[in-house]
Amino acid sequence: MKNIAVVFGGNSCERDISIITGVQLCRNVNKNKYNVYPLVYEGSDFYLPSNPLEIDGYIKWVGEEQNKVYFRGKSLIKNGKIRQKRLCAIDCVVLCTHGGEGENGVLQGFFECLGLPYTSAGVCGSAVAMNKSVSKAVFKHIGCRSVESVSVNKKDYDESKTQYVADKLDFPIIVKPSSQGSSIGIKIANDIEELQEAIDTAFCFDSKIIAEKALTDFVEINVAVVAKGGDLIFSSPEQPVGWKDFLTFEDKYIAGGKMSGSGRIYPATLTDKTKKTVYDYAKRIYEFLDMKGVVRMDFLIDKQNKVYINEVNTIPGSMAFYLFEEEDIDYEDLIDILVDEAIRQNAEKPKYTFRSDVLSEFEECNNACKNPSKLL
Repeated sequence: MKNIAVVFGGNSCERDISIITGVQLCRNVNKNKYNVYPLVYEGSDFYLPSNPLEIDGYIKWVGEEQNKVYFRGKSLIKNGKIRQKRLCAIDCVVLCTHGGEGENGVLQGFFECLGLPYTSAGVCGSAVAMNKSVSKAVFKHIGCRSVESVSVNKKDYDESKTQYVADKLDFPIIVKPSSQGSSIGIKIANDIEELQEAIDTAFCFDSKIIAEKALTDFVEINVAVVAKGGDLIFSSPEQPVGWKDFLTFEDKYIAGGKMSGSGRIYPATLTDKTKKTVYDYAKRIYEFLDMKGVVRMDFLIDKQNKVYINEVNTIPGSMAFYLFEEEDIDYEDLIDILVDEAIRQNAEKPKYTFRSDVLSEFEECNNACKNPSKLL
């Protein structure tokens, strides 16, 4: 059996959603294949919760009251009353961390340093996908259309920039924090006053924001991609419905007291040409950014059937398992794919080591400089 650490929580605005994803995944793991170690990530620490599968335990969570654990190389270590105890060697880390350092490449870099396989995109792909301004530049570079936009840094901002954004894009304009997810801090503006308010709101969540020309007659299409044995599996397309401008945090997670309160059309009905473009964009992005794990990509399609890539989610809510129904991949199957692929890719990483004589030659030169006669 493999030992897997399922990491969730974090310090981002999406912490609660991450906990739901982590608990949900732990409940769907095949217990005959894996020993599961659920770990709550908080600050720079990891905790092993006493009741990991009970959501109520996370509502009034106090990390100091839980068992603190550490990664030492590939080993998971727990503090004992007298000395530290090695729990196990971890075979793979399953990342369920949404937003912040759990999704922007920071946590991924930590596990890279440890040499541990992990189930999300790597450091570069995670960082690019998390930053909407940077990702738009990448989309353009690889020939994927995105909505016209303007980026604004808080340190360079003054009210003249508000008018510049309005002149550049025309109303309606949608304003977003550059590195947030789950529609946190997003507003649509229909005039200059609303635009100022939207910019002020977005700056509460990020020091860099992005303003886009808001499409007024469009549908959203979501597609998930996962690698298996070096090949890509594409989910059937999903069309969220029951909303007008964009899905708010409440629409996505708490409408009607349920996760994903909005309705959907699944599989979505697309023309062959549109579907081909969606999958072509998804393949280009996944491969160019050297993605790993399951990635959900969100597209916008206007009334002329033009396809725009909107966002790339490298650790999607519920790991987007529900998008693979038509492919006969359930949650348990998806977990197997994620773990197996992470271990396979980690084993195939180049192990090159380059050695040089620079240090020894430097020491010889340094000694000669201390004794000038040696230079003669």
